[in-house]
Amino acid sequence: MKNHTEIFYLEEAVSPGEHGCCASCKRYPPNTALINDVSYCGECVIEKFPFDIYKTVEFTDSDAMYRCQFCDKEDLSFREAFIGSCCSISLNADFDVEDRYAELQLVQKIYRESITKVRSLKEESKQAKEDVKEKKNEAKEADKAFEEVEKAVEEAEIAFANLHFLARPRLKEDFKKSKENRKKAIENLKKSEEKSVSADKRLEAEKEFRNEAKKRCLMVTRKFEDDSSDDEGPAKKKSKEPLSTERNECGICCNPYDDEHHEAVLTSCGHKTCYMCITAKLPSKKCAFCKKPFTAKNILKVFNPL
Repeated sequence: MKNHTEIFYLEEAVSPGEHGCCASCKRYPPNTALINDVSYCGECVIEKFPFDIYKTVEFTDSDAMYRCQFCDKEDLSFREAFIGSCCSISLNADFDVEDRYAELQLVQKIYRESITKVRSLKEESKQAKEDVKEKKNEAKEADKAFEEVEKAVEEAEIAFANLHFLARPRLKEDFKKSKENRKKAIENLKKSEEKSVSADKRLEAEKEFRNEAKKRCLMVTRKFEDDSSDDEGPAKKKSKEPLSTERNECGICCNPYDDEHHEAVLTSCGHKTCYMCITAKLPSKKCAFCKKPFTAKNILKVFNPL
């Protein structure tokens, strides 16, 4: 089951699509579920239907189209509009968001999904290139077979100059079949090449979106930490652990952050530690610096620039 994203709803879309608007609350969520041919957002499914239905229903990404308020582009998907990948102004815009932590969760979710999609498209592009190579070999073989039959026809016409060509039906049939095979092989090669080009274009587009999502993710992470620091007041700002992402080591074990055992993570209070410390050394599930409680859902990985 694909989980719904219940936190953010964009403003009215340019086009609601077939399942981009919730029929109950009339809002535009990231994804909807189709129940009795009617689209609902996750919150309305929970509110209106038994929980058993929510557990089994399939949520699909919104197909609504949105307009950028900065560059006026009108064919943006939910994720493109939310990330602001259409223009640099939208990408770096700091919108007034009630729940910065919820915004960070959704941005990271979109970024992770884009990473997965890039990997999938890389495999698709690789397979398409292998298919083109195979079809080229098939076209060469078909071309070679046609040339052999064509040569046989020429030799036969010389050898049987006094006989009409129709008196040799088998040779004529071989010639026709070989010609058709060559034509089919060339058509298959053309389709494979078009598929390969299309796969490469989609891969490059998704790579570009992934990079934009990463930039947005980093910006929202920094903004979330700044907001958390402001909420704590002057006294709390003197805490042992600064809320800045510039620190490159864990404030508990003092090990530098890496991509294996000491991945940098954030809790909802805005403090950063490594994943090992927050899971193994904090069994009470309270922040080591401000003592605010947190759950596993409140732990977010910090994506640092390469």
